[in-house]
Amino acid sequence: MQNKKKTKYTLNIDDSRKSNTKNRTKVNKRIIIVSVIVVIAALLILKMYFLDELKDDKKISSGIEKITGDSDNKAKDDNSKHKKANKNTSNDKSKIKKINWKDFSQDTKAILEIPDMLEYPVVQSDDNSFYLHRGLDKKYKYSGTLFIDYHNNSDFTDDNTIIYGHNMTSGRMFGSLKKYKSKSYMQKHKYFFVHVKGVNGNTDEVLKYEIKNVCVVNLGSKIYTIQFGDNFTQEDYINRYHGLFGNSLDKDKTICTLSTCTNFGRQRLVVQGSLINRGVE
Repeated sequence: MQNKKKTKYTLNIDDSRKSNTKNRTKVNKRIIIVSVIVVIAALLILKMYFLDELKDDKKISSGIEKITGDSDNKAKDDNSKHKKANKNTSNDKSKIKKINWKDFSQDTKAILEIPDMLEYPVVQSDDNSFYLHRGLDKKYKYSGTLFIDYHNNSDFTDDNTIIYGHNMTSGRMFGSLKKYKSKSYMQKHKYFFVHVKGVNGNTDEVLKYEIKNVCVVNLGSKIYTIQFGDNFTQEDYINRYHGLFGNSLDKDKTICTLSTCTNFGRQRLVVQGSLINRGVE
């Protein structure tokens, strides 16, 4: 009798082990299946992201013609002469030759050119959320598009015109603005250009800005003031925001503010230029 009980008990243990093994196998299979699904989904998302970027790049390359050949060599010679006068300053001339506005939507108001960093269309909508995650074709795009604050005039005539863009880890959009947190980089890349679309038969204009202020602020800061008044003058503004390097904006000159997040809560990185020249393309 005792042997039979022992045998029965041994069988129960074996059955329990087999059952546990089966359960673990099922769990492992489920984990593998879920992992495969996650990997496939991630690859699809990455594929869509890069396809969107490639599509934008193709549109931009067809819409923006750069200076090449002899003109480019002339620009290099001019830059070389300028560097002799000021060794700390470079990239002070626009490299854009022509803009084919018909290749972009009606929402495209300007082309932002930051030498050695980007040449990208700037759009404007009826609010500041539409283009947060939409591309130039107005379809969903995670990295969004550079856009002008909807309170601004699109011709960059306000006291302060604000352009927003995402801080992408790839460096796209305003992901490379963080380079301006380096004083030496800023000294060598002091200028950026805004090519403004002419309307009602007017000729396109190119606005040249000299970077005068780089700072980190909180969302809602008065640095986003668009028009100055008696209660908050431009002098008040300049005195309040001195920048990371103690530099300051020029008085009586309009400002262009480039703003992006820092990935630290409500913090924003701001790069500001004072308008030093406005001329016909």
